[in-house]
Amino acid sequence: MPLNRYFIIMGTGTAIAAASWVMVLMFLSPQVSGTIGVALFFVSFFLVIFGIASIVGYLARRLFQRDEIAFKLVALSFRQAILIATLMTGSLFLQSRGYFTWWTALLLLLFLTLIEAFFAARTTSGRRTQQGGAHGA
Repeated sequence: MPLNRYFIIMGTGTAIAAASWVMVLMFLSPQVSGTIGVALFFVSFFLVIFGIASIVGYLARRLFQRDEIAFKLVALSFRQAILIATLMTGSLFLQSRGYFTWWTALLLLLFLTLIEAFFAARTTSGRRTQQGGAHGA
């Protein structure tokens, strides 16, 4: 997929998610709508944060890593946007339930950092093997 099309799709999706989130905020009451309204709030919030983080993450990486392939920057910013959106949505969910404390936030952050470290190590080891690293010829 061309990079322009990616930005059009991601930007449009983010705008739709933002409009959905604003509509949920304006027209749904958590007391009246119940679980469905709360779920719509968190899903639309996640999608907005994910879209913004993905686009901003790519643009920041492109600014500082001009020689890197665009596909790799998109994949990295996509993955990290999911983690950022999960952190923010998870923190907001914990706060809504009264469980958000400094140590639950730290545990959530540690868990997501370990997931990112796993994927980063996996990507790095795959790159080393392709370049003829320790086990290659």
